[in-house]
Amino acid sequence: MSDEDYIETPQDLPEAALPGGPQPVTDRQIAAAIMALATARGVEGSVDPNEVAQALDAEGWRELLGRVRAIAKRLAGSGRIEILRKGKPVTPQEAKGIIRLRLAADLAQEAAGEPEADGFEDGEEDAQ
Repeated sequence: MSDEDYIETPQDLPEAALPGGPQPVTDRQIAAAIMALATARGVEGSVDPNEVAQALDAEGWRELLGRVRAIAKRLAGSGRIEILRKGKPVTPQEAKGIIRLRLAADLAQEAAGEPEADGFEDGEEDAQ
């Protein structure tokens, strides 16, 4: 094989490497997806973090899962969602293993209005 056999053509590159390819998912987008899915399920339902990651990136969702869980802990710490383990609310520090996410009870009552969806302060930077 010659060196020419290893030259990557545009169709060989991942989409993210191409100009105009998909942009990385931001923390704000993850927080907004968590809140949107939790709001849609209401206080009686819950969301698997895998569902959130898959909603954001159907093919690369596994790489997002750690960030989804970290942002869920942040949202739980601010009282916007609850993290459930074996169906019972747990603190963000206790959220290990299999968890589910649900809208905090007080926010479920406000869901008829429009609470801020992302849990970030104005001007706060996204970590990528």
